[in-house]
Amino acid sequence: AINGERAIELMEENKYDIVLCDYNLGSGKDGQQVLEEARHRNLITLATIFIMVTAESSKAMVMGAIEHEPDSYVSKPFSKDLIKARIERAMARKNDLGEIYQAVEARQLDEAIVLLDKKIAKKPKNLGDLMRVKAEVCFQAGNYDCSEDIYKKVLALRDVPWAKLGMGKVLFKRKEHQKAAEVFRELNSSNPDFTVAMDWQAKCFQAMGQVDEAKTVLSNALEISPRGILRQELFGDLSMQTGDFEKAEKAFGQAVKLGKNSVHNHPVFFSNLAKSQTSQNKHDDALKSLGRIKKNFGDADNADIYTAATEALVYHNKGDKEKSEEAMKKASGLYDISGDSADNKLTLELAKVASDLGDTAKTEELLKKAIQNNHDDDEFLNAVTAVLNASDLDHDAESFVSGLRKEVIEMNNRGVQLLQKGRLDEAVKLFEEAAEQMTGNSIITTNATRALLMRMESSGADNNDLFAVRQYLDRLKRIDPGNSTNQATYQKLVTRLKKVIESA
Repeated sequence: AINGERAIELMEENKYDIVLCDYNLGSGKDGQQVLEEARHRNLITLATIFIMVTAESSKAMVMGAIEHEPDSYVSKPFSKDLIKARIERAMARKNDLGEIYQAVEARQLDEAIVLLDKKIAKKPKNLGDLMRVKAEVCFQAGNYDCSEDIYKKVLALRDVPWAKLGMGKVLFKRKEHQKAAEVFRELNSSNPDFTVAMDWQAKCFQAMGQVDEAKTVLSNALEISPRGILRQELFGDLSMQTGDFEKAEKAFGQAVKLGKNSVHNHPVFFSNLAKSQTSQNKHDDALKSLGRIKKNFGDADNADIYTAATEALVYHNKGDKEKSEEAMKKASGLYDISGDSADNKLTLELAKVASDLGDTAKTEELLKKAIQNNHDDDEFLNAVTAVLNASDLDHDAESFVSGLRKEVIEMNNRGVQLLQKGRLDEAVKLFEEAAEQMTGNSIITTNATRALLMRMESSGADNNDLFAVRQYLDRLKRIDPGNSTNQATYQKLVTRLKKVIESA
């Protein structure tokens, strides 16, 4: 491949066993961005060997590449023997874990654990590696007790960074945020460049509402590795929350710069940059930043909604009430038309603007929708809680979020129980009504699809049910397309639909 863009095109067209990638690929995407996009879009599998080759010596570049965990990182100059040895070592590991990787990618996590247990029972030389993989698979499956047991056994023998990181993540998932933060702090003390642990420590502080502490940790991480685009975005968000608009502008500016060739590039980087600028009375700069959204994204990614919503805020801050109301009306209209193509980030951004404009009714409506569509996403709900706390809404933020979350969980559980009891018509009715209300909730959409498929598997194919299933599958494909779990579920449901049609 002559450049990063061509490398991505080739990976779209073919599945490669081994990828050797230079960090410096000329203008356009660099090696880090190629690896990042290939992982994000599932262009490479767990079995793919990805080796980063570079002559880069700056710490920022090196750390940025290493954070994305290529299978190996080779500095120039190097000999053929060295690269051969690295490839052979990676191949031996990948081949040994081949069946397990296939099970994980198919989301057959229980099967992957069974395969791992068989290998572990033989006590091979790579026992430590197998234990690490098993702990990670258990974590993905939500079996935190299993993960914790492995991490404790490993840490009882020696202080291994990956086990300590895993233990902290388990504590975080159990909402033991203070304990988790302490584990990550200890890990950072003994491994000063371990930025992933810093990110997790910042998440803990966020979950506890300790924004200043989260900012401090992220600031340290950015000193070590400033090329993390999502880290820059989060630091900017936290800086906005604390009124540190100058730091926010710098962070969002970096996110815009780093996003140029990144798979994570998004209109929200530009709208956030504009918000940080208008907060410092740099209204003309803010409008220029918003003007760049159209140039970079055209009509993609709901770019026009981000632009209009943030324009409403800028004009409000300028004292131009007429233009502000006009822009917000446009944003709201476009958002309503977008339906389930409006992502969660957009809903939250629109809620922030509505809150800043003092429109409490619109703020509450949007935040309620955001919670209902993401009731199982703790990190997103933390962001919703932060918006609630900053708004003029007369609600206790945590109670408001937990109450709506509980309603969705209880409703979903009722539907699942109806399915288990064979009361398929009642289950279909419940899930269809819920899916109509929560168009962006992947769990509800999945269960509505399953209920209809189960009814057709029991009573035969029905044209109305087939139409509804196809509608839900289209929706599921649009909801968080980068989520491998969602897409694996989608493929399984498509397979079931084909069987229903074939048996009709």
